[in-house]
Amino acid sequence: MLSIFILYKGQCIQKLIIIIPYYIIQILLEILITYCFTLYHSTVTTLDIIEIILFVLFIALFIHSYIFIIKHIKQIYLSKYTYFIFIFPLITIYLSADINYKFIGSITFDEIIYFISLTLLNLLFFVMSLLLINYLYALQKEKIMNSNYQLLEQHYKYNFNFLHDLLHTCNALNTQLNNDNYLEAKETLEHLTHKTFKEFNAIYSNSIVLNYVINNHLHTLIENNIDIKTNVETNFDILDLQVQFELFEYLLDLSIKNCINNQTQNKYILVNAKQNQEYSLLKVVFPCSKLDEESIQNVLNHILKRTSFSLKIKSINSKYTSIFLALKK
Repeated sequence: MLSIFILYKGQCIQKLIIIIPYYIIQILLEILITYCFTLYHSTVTTLDIIEIILFVLFIALFIHSYIFIIKHIKQIYLSKYTYFIFIFPLITIYLSADINYKFIGSITFDEIIYFISLTLLNLLFFVMSLLLINYLYALQKEKIMNSNYQLLEQHYKYNFNFLHDLLHTCNALNTQLNNDNYLEAKETLEHLTHKTFKEFNAIYSNSIVLNYVINNHLHTLIENNIDIKTNVETNFDILDLQVQFELFEYLLDLSIKNCINNQTQNKYILVNAKQNQEYSLLKVVFPCSKLDEESIQNVLNHILKRTSFSLKIKSINSKYTSIFLALKK
């Protein structure tokens, strides 16, 4: 147990999946080996051989079933839905702890029923849990597919509108040049350049995940005339991609909501990030007069539950507020 928990990385639930069945298999093999050594010094009957064969088949069935289950469990749900799988294996270990090799040779009918029932309960509970996990996985997969479809639809609409506006601007630019309206053409070109640069700059940073999150909210940012500027000098490799997505999604969503609710004319969001030898530093600035620091702390504790961090919220002036995160490597 110590070697598994100390030497190997991974969730506690993943390590228990290895350790608990290992103890069950170990107990069964020790009983079998001790019984075989006992028979070596005595007369071996046909019944003894049959008992050994049945016991070996039982162990093989258990191991085969366990391997089959492990292959079909989706790791994404291990921490949420599989804790109860270990109830019956733990009961099995507890009730089998004082069984010795004589259990095989002198077993009674009641003990056979007890042993078989306990085994069947183990397998039944594992199968039921596996079916539940696969069902939940299917639901989650369908939800993800719907979300991806909606995202693709949103991106299509945005690209269509952008290309439509670009074509309209090009036609206007050609008309102005044909009519020798060079001043108007220059203004049109400057407007197009400014708009394109602004939107490109908003979704470009060193963080692929941040780019993706900003791109998801780009339509909302444009509709509400919110400028976003990024200066990211780290890729946040200390965090898993899923954690990065949840973190940026929460901070950007919080920033956009405050921008919309704020009466400031010049609405902008600044995202700055860099790293040093010990920390990855993230700072988000947006218009806001007051924030619920306790609520933000609770949400970040949930998102960054495996990462040590410190939070600091500071009012820059009467209109803008900054959220500063220091993530320990």
